[in-house]
Amino acid sequence: MPDAEKPKLLNGPDSLKYMALDDSVNAYTGIWMYGSLISEWINIFNELSGGKIFTGDTKQKEDSFYNILRQNLRDFDTLWKQGIIQEKLLGEKNAKEFGYEADSAMNAVEDLLAQTFSSYTVRIIMPGKTVSHNGFPDSTGVPLWQVRSEYFFTEPYIIKAESKINNIWAWIITVTFLILLAWAAWFPVKKHSTALQ
Repeated sequence: MPDAEKPKLLNGPDSLKYMALDDSVNAYTGIWMYGSLISEWINIFNELSGGKIFTGDTKQKEDSFYNILRQNLRDFDTLWKQGIIQEKLLGEKNAKEFGYEADSAMNAVEDLLAQTFSSYTVRIIMPGKTVSHNGFPDSTGVPLWQVRSEYFFTEPYIIKAESKINNIWAWIITVTFLILLAWAAWFPVKKHSTALQ
């Protein structure tokens, strides 16, 4: 829900419906974020460790990592620094052997997700002349849209732009037709009659 509308909806006549929707969106956003974190961590860790730990289908490992994360969410950072999460996920021997790779993968994922959740601007250059858009124009008239990541993932984000291009062939055919029409009007076709005399 947009920030401006949220208090109105949560305090309005359908507040229970919107509270449930807000809770659902927040829960699914959290699940998606954790799932993305886990999937990215496994891919980066697998690359750093030379593919020695996770082979084949990683879905089972993703599910076990998600359960570990969910059970230890409040103390995750502390447990990670102590190596407890890595031991649960990789086993004691592998956690010690690949601890550096696990930490490097986690740092890479945190950097990646920090980039993902920053705001950015989308700029679209349309062919021809832009006639309408729902963004704001820059100094040259090109439409821009400010994207806030927290909204992008939780609600529809619609970018609209329309442009117009003059079709030169349509103009050429139209002008040619008008010239032929004018010529026919000025010089009507004369009928020749041949009479036998």
